Amino acid sequence: MKCNSGTDKPHFRTRRHLYYALVRTLHQGSEATAIHSARPSLPLELIIQILRDAECAVLSRLSRHVGGPTDEAHEVALGTIYPQIFPSPDLAKTGWPLPVVNGGELSPWKDIGSLCDVFSVGSNPIRKYWFSSAPLSARDLANMHSVQLLTRSRDQGWVNNPNAGSWSWFDIVLIPKWGDRSEAREHSWLSHNNGPPASTMRRRAGTVFEPNHDIWQLAQVGDRIGVRACAQFGGWRNVATMALLIFQEYFIPTFVPQ
Repeated sequence: MKCNSGTDKPHFRTRRHLYYALVRTLHQGSEATAIHSARPSLPLELIIQILRDAECAVLSRLSRHVGGPTDEAHEVALGTIYPQIFPSPDLAKTGWPLPVVNGGELSPWKDIGSLCDVFSVGSNPIRKYWFSSAPLSARDLANMHSVQLLTRSRDQGWVNNPNAGSWSWFDIVLIPKWGDRSEAREHSWLSHNNGPPASTMRRRAGTVFEPNHDIWQLAQVGDRIGVRACAQFGGWRNVATMALLIFQEYFIPTFVPQ
């Protein structure tokens, strides 16, 4: 069973409200009725394990938004963004919403200039680092559920051979802590490409790197998770004006609501 807060008529303002309601119900138990048998009260330690097995996750402090209407270098943490706008299912199937902070959209969807622009003139791939998370802590690694990159991006808008694939893409990169490991080696994985070709910016959602992904087996305290824009072969381009790097962590209740 997995936690799912993506209902048409939500009864809770955020995932945290829903999860704390579950914590209270499981911790209090219930008496027997004519229809249901009694349910014993569960200790908090067992409730935490149940929530983890059900993959109940919330937005992590590591999440980042890059892009904005006034400053091309604008970047903010997503600590005040309502968690329910980031449902657990792969967002690529349904599109993705604007971030909401204090009841308003974080920024409007309009072209604000190229925050990231990669252009290839040859056969060798061109890779450009864009931004990264804060360093991972021991708590982050112990509780991390997933990471997903969302971009507003495009390629050059045309191709000579539509069957040759897309050579404009984004990587998720595990950046080792500087000087922490001998023979430290950077690891990277494909998030998503900019196909099909488009001359206008489009919202695009990358792969969800879930708990069993290699990135969580390789990551160590002090490492950062970054985003890299790439293009390969003459004429290919990768242009982006906004990105969301969404980290979700397992929900761990800090108290039992009464």
